[in-house]
Amino acid sequence: MVSGKSQADVLEQQTTMLPKANLIYEPVGKNTLPCIGLAAMFAEKENPEGIMVVTPSDHLIENDELFKDTVLAAVKIADERDGIVTIGITPTYPATGYGYVQTAENITGSAKIKQFKVERFVEKPNEETATNYLKQGGFYWNSGLFVFKISVFLDAVKQFAPELYADLRKIQSDLGKPAFEETLDKIYRAVESISVDYGIMEHAKNIYLVEGNFVWNDLGSWESVYLTSEKMKTEMPVLVNQ
Repeated sequence: MVSGKSQADVLEQQTTMLPKANLIYEPVGKNTLPCIGLAAMFAEKENPEGIMVVTPSDHLIENDELFKDTVLAAVKIADERDGIVTIGITPTYPATGYGYVQTAENITGSAKIKQFKVERFVEKPNEETATNYLKQGGFYWNSGLFVFKISVFLDAVKQFAPELYADLRKIQSDLGKPAFEETLDKIYRAVESISVDYGIMEHAKNIYLVEGNFVWNDLGSWESVYLTSEKMKTEMPVLVNQ
């Protein structure tokens, strides 16, 4: 789990079930690619061929069983095809606050959950463009949920973000040593701030999408917080005084 140093006390109070060695603290926020890369470097020490699931902390997810089945479908692709897999959310309105993923070949086969090769990632559109995406079909919201084999992802970082890769390797080389905190602070503060979408997903060819039809909301935007709070109001039971 990766978080900021300023949140260390709260995080450790809320994650007593996790070993403290599994909690990684960024000296400063550097967007998603350095963050994910740092976690991958830690996890690689345990198992370079292990599967890593990236889940942002500010998402609301319901339908736990469907979510689990969706993640397992993504894990299968990551393992068998050496793919970097994103979970795409079926759009319900022409949102302009999310990036979109355009799908290509359908590789679902006999599986119940739809699976695709990815054509491209596209930036947050204006309303007209988003409306056209929904009419055209084959576009999903970019959820920010990713699944991949650690070695495959780090190979992609090495190919598409070589300077970051070299810096992460320097940090990793001091892992477990007295100088680690100093090395992490010095190097990490200097790395480029870049998203995993810009840095990897828009360039790599081994990208796949698994359709996510569980209830999902990115609470990272005020619009999403508002819509979710309104939905919760309508679902709250009415209490009647006897």
